[in-house]
Amino acid sequence: MYHFNFKKILFVGLFFLFSDAAIEASSLKKVRRSVARLQMELLELKEKSSKIAAQQMAILEPQNEKIESLTKENLALSKKLKDLSLKFLLLEEKLEKYQKES
Repeated sequence: MYHFNFKKILFVGLFFLFSDAAIEASSLKKVRRSVARLQMELLELKEKSSKIAAQQMAILEPQNEKIESLTKENLALSKKLKDLSLKFLLLEEKLEKYQKES
């Protein structure tokens, strides 16, 4: 009887040990599949965001060129305005001088 109980206990213990291992292996496979699926989704999202970024850059590039061109024109016009202001002041001084002399 003791021998039979020992076999029974050994069988039940091994059964639970291997069934736990099988369940863990199954769970591990599920986790690995989930991780692989998430990695694929992440790669897809990265590709989509790269495409969107490229599209936005394509849209912005002409605008950046326009901004650069307008900035250069603005600087040139500012310089001309300063030059004209200086000339105007010089001409006013000359006018005052001539008015005093006459």
